[in-house]
Amino acid sequence: MKIRTHTDYGCLTLLAQDAVGGLEVKPKGKDWTTVSYELDTFIVNIGDLMQQWSNNVFQSTPHRVVPPLGKHRYAIPFFLEPNSKTRIECFPSCVTPEHPCQYRPIFSDNWITSKFNQTYAYRVGKVV
Repeated sequence: MKIRTHTDYGCLTLLAQDAVGGLEVKPKGKDWTTVSYELDTFIVNIGDLMQQWSNNVFQSTPHRVVPPLGKHRYAIPFFLEPNSKTRIECFPSCVTPEHPCQYRPIFSDNWITSKFNQTYAYRVGKVV
């Protein structure tokens, strides 16, 4: 099953590598790249909240999964999220007069809930 293009909502995602493969990333301004398999390693994805906290210093990378035909791929991601009442606002060290803060402050739980509602329309009574 193909997993459509998305970015992760939170801060960091840890994903153990497997030999089946199929994970692809799309760095800004570049084409899709297949993530190569390395034994006993983890993929670390930057999420949308970390992008906001860092004022775009760290980018949330779009990714997707296209497993090889005839192979099953199982993934168990570990999502690292801040406490639900953590106020997410640009780190002062990531803001300069030349690079002002690009995001309004938001609480972690409000951000995650808004992303779930956008992704899963049934949560807010929308029919897709």
